[in-house]
Amino acid sequence: MNNNLVEIDVGYERFLGPEMFFHPEFVHKDFMKPLGEVLDDAIQSCPIEYRIKLYENVVLSGGSTLFKGFDSRLKTQVQSILNQRMAAFNKISGRDDSMTCNVF
Repeated sequence: MNNNLVEIDVGYERFLGPEMFFHPEFVHKDFMKPLGEVLDDAIQSCPIEYRIKLYENVVLSGGSTLFKGFDSRLKTQVQSILNQRMAAFNKISGRDDSMTCNVF
């Protein structure tokens, strides 16, 4: 029986894993689009009548999405994009509309 124990210290690497979703340029210089923008692009490519429901019902399931705070961070990123888009729309239209992103 081999009693040689190996101890591995995981510090910075523990936080770098989930960070690649929000700052992909940390991993590779060719990847510049964070997950929030990818999600927004996907929803924007859908028919307009479905977009509000899609923003209101983003569902995460397993894998890397189980990292602590992943859902709130993604929601913050997408909500920021929505707020900018709605501010531009409201300025043009003279309205005061808003949209909400929910991430579960």
